[in-house]
Amino acid sequence: MAENRPLQQQGLAFDDDYTILINPFPIFPEHLTIPHNSHTDQLIAPYFGMMLSLAKELEAFTLFYNGPKCGASAPDHFHFQAGTKGFMPIEEDFRSGEYANLIAKENEIEVYNWKGYNRGVITLKGADNTGIVALFHKLHTYLHATQIQEIEPMLNVLAYFEDDNWIAHIFPRILHRPACYFANGSEQILISPASVDMGGIFITPRQEDFEKITAGDIADILKQVCLSEEDTESAIKAILHV
Repeated sequence: MAENRPLQQQGLAFDDDYTILINPFPIFPEHLTIPHNSHTDQLIAPYFGMMLSLAKELEAFTLFYNGPKCGASAPDHFHFQAGTKGFMPIEEDFRSGEYANLIAKENEIEVYNWKGYNRGVITLKGADNTGIVALFHKLHTYLHATQIQEIEPMLNVLAYFEDDNWIAHIFPRILHRPACYFANGSEQILISPASVDMGGIFITPRQEDFEKITAGDIADILKQVCLSEEDTESAIKAILHV
């Protein structure tokens, strides 16, 4: 809320309901926080369309959403974040075509599943934002049915606009934090993955974890907290009936 911000933190209004702010603890070369002006819960379903609108307006940025149990910094107040486009490896990995496999098209929206990426990813790409929104809601409904105890399905989302297309990478989650977060002594790695980690930039709040974490640790953490590649493919086939 505006009354809770420092006086020197000025914002830019967007669409009456949002304020674009500089993130005071940046991860990216340029890092924005975009809170809703009303105090409302961190739930993506009503606002995914706005995420795409912001992605087009902020074309130099990648938008990201963290679910309330998937790394959200303020799970009780709805917000997006945005960071410099091209900073996360997943963007170039998608362009390369090495990991993302086109499964099907629905109303000109391409739907991809990723293989060999150590986490399940579903990507939607197309020039029709309403079509992407419709497919996202189908996926959201399917995933929520598997986690009905949650207020929304656990997930992270990255979205950006390039070459006249929206691209949304969706990371269905099955766990908030990996086992190493709760381990004792030298076995502990204090990491709670969120969208940026899903995009390939792992953030370690402690220097000791940065120095000791290995590629094997990262792969294991991702496999623990993310839906598997096989299950994401099943989700795609279920919502598209293919």
